[in-house]
Amino acid sequence: MQKHILYTSVFLLGLAFATVAAAAENNCLTCHQDFEDDTGPSHLISRDIHFQKGLGCTGCHGGDPTLDDMDDVRASRGYRGVPNHLEVPQFCARCHSNPAYMHEHNPRLATDQLAKYKTSVHGKRLFGKKDTKVANCISCHSVHQIADEKLPHSSTYPLNLPFTCGKCHADSAYMAPYGIPTDQLAKFKESVHGKALLEKKDLGAPACNDCHGNHGAAPPGVNSLAAVCGTCHAIEADLFTHSPHKTAFEENDYPMCETCHGNHGIQKPSEKMLGSAEPAVCANCHEPGDGTAGPEVADS
Repeated sequence: MQKHILYTSVFLLGLAFATVAAAAENNCLTCHQDFEDDTGPSHLISRDIHFQKGLGCTGCHGGDPTLDDMDDVRASRGYRGVPNHLEVPQFCARCHSNPAYMHEHNPRLATDQLAKYKTSVHGKRLFGKKDTKVANCISCHSVHQIADEKLPHSSTYPLNLPFTCGKCHADSAYMAPYGIPTDQLAKFKESVHGKALLEKKDLGAPACNDCHGNHGAAPPGVNSLAAVCGTCHAIEADLFTHSPHKTAFEENDYPMCETCHGNHGIQKPSEKMLGSAEPAVCANCHEPGDGTAGPEVADS
């Protein structure tokens, strides 16, 4: 116990020194804190993981933090202002897609985020259609208070993630041009997964990214859906693979698990799902007298 306390103290002390080092001779903060309120970057950055690891303002924006004249803040001195929405992924990738650089600072962090993002629905629309409404890095991670996903105040912490995605996907006005539903978050809250995560605080329960992916986010396709669900529900996936339904679903191009269980609003399975009367799911395909024994067996 004493060792644990000692190690924790040493870690916090080191973190404090790193933060002080990042702020040392930082006239960016000295100036900005004079005119920004508590919601401004200069006040938020102390909680940012980059700043805590010693990466100051110039790590992203360039320039010289020891200079105190506004006339020195220009491109000729290496200063980079706020990137526009289209530029953000490449802006972050200057470090995050550089294996050598990232190995030095965080060797466990992947460096394929940009490559995956380009394959995502968001990335394809951003780079292919120049759609600046779609999510980029800062839409999900924030800007000056980016935090490790394991920390409860992080926007990508499991308990917060559904609401991070919901900022766009639950906003019917914002999503209107795309013609997709905006009730995913509402359904998820009432689902067996959502209640386990948000009410019981079970961090093992899936959030949006567990099914859709992170940087390569996309709707699971018909052929991949069972594999996605099978990541957690391996026994059920194996049983389905050996059932008569698998062939029938493939022939009719039905999404495997989703056909019976739904997607964002999945409920705990019960006997009500079986049979030929509402709300049974069997009746969606089977009808009494249609040549299959399903309804008769279910009702017997």
